[in-house]
Amino acid sequence: MCKILIDSRSLFDQNKGGITIYTQKLIEAFLQQQDNLSYYYLQNNWRQKYQSIMALEPNKIVNYSVPSKVFNLAQLLCQRPRVDLRHCFDLVWQPSFNFISISQRCKYVLTVHDLSFLINPHWFDRQRRLWHWLQAVKKMLFRADHIVTVSENTKQDLDYFFNIKSDKITVISSGANDLVVADNNQVLRFELPAKYFFYYGTIEPRKNIVALVTAWQKLVQQDKYRDIHLVIGGSFGWGMNSFMKNYIQKNIKNLHYLNYLNDQEKKVLIQRCLALIWPTFYEGFGFPLVECLKYNIKVITSYSSAIPEITQNQVVMINPYNVNDIILAMQMVVDDKFNINKDQTVSLVAKYQWSETARQYNDLFKRLMANL
Repeated sequence: MCKILIDSRSLFDQNKGGITIYTQKLIEAFLQQQDNLSYYYLQNNWRQKYQSIMALEPNKIVNYSVPSKVFNLAQLLCQRPRVDLRHCFDLVWQPSFNFISISQRCKYVLTVHDLSFLINPHWFDRQRRLWHWLQAVKKMLFRADHIVTVSENTKQDLDYFFNIKSDKITVISSGANDLVVADNNQVLRFELPAKYFFYYGTIEPRKNIVALVTAWQKLVQQDKYRDIHLVIGGSFGWGMNSFMKNYIQKNIKNLHYLNYLNDQEKKVLIQRCLALIWPTFYEGFGFPLVECLKYNIKVITSYSSAIPEITQNQVVMINPYNVNDIILAMQMVVDDKFNINKDQTVSLVAKYQWSETARQYNDLFKRLMANL
């Protein structure tokens, strides 16, 4: 039986970002597959300081009980330990960029979600830019036996920045998370407004939140749209102190900031909003877009990066650099001038299944290990 080591360190990220969800959902899907593959999980949990977001088989966990900074520094400076040698793994899969050292005897698959840190470095603070630089991304890409991207757009970005041959890259779409919608307001920490646009995700410069709020403020200056609220949910990232000071702390009427949302709250907010509004500058995939389309929720989002490829004209497209474009899109939704084609949407989201994503990964793993 072939032994595969999955870099599962992101499961200890308590903020449950996109990479964490991606890793969790794929591990769950892998365990449902009936294949001749045995999965193990790389961790470095120092003194059990943090709890993994999912339960893993204890005898399948490969844990280096050292602080993350020490482990990463050893990987960076000494290329030790070689994580595949501990149990003679046949293949190592990394769901995203992270410090790792692997011997040449072992197959290595790396998943690339996006290259936003190269597209526009100013979307990231100095610490994150240093993090990406230290990881030696180019070296990782050329060491990889195969690369997986979540969209054709990211594959094209890899070709543009690194001139990587297309036969070394496989596009495997992510799955769409199931949203079992609740009907009970009691699960919420707040009272829902009657009409509102909804944004959820990390609050950071790349998500273009300032333009969103500016567009909404101009919209509600018109009498016809005065009762429209804007609900923003998500944890604050870097570089948004001025946004917090100028918008959130001023308690602007009908603007609601809800911080981190649990799954139940997010489900209710999605079900009852006028539309998800997501004017992001750049995305490799975009979980919220597919989640909302799966349940026939209207979406306003950007005509940029991988978004047209993922949504295939089933959304209202806007120019994220044009506030007036965002206003017009919100007016279209409120005035009911945009309707979802449910048949086309069902066909679109049917391909975003975690079971299918896992199957394509398994096929790739077996193909690579056939040459061992």
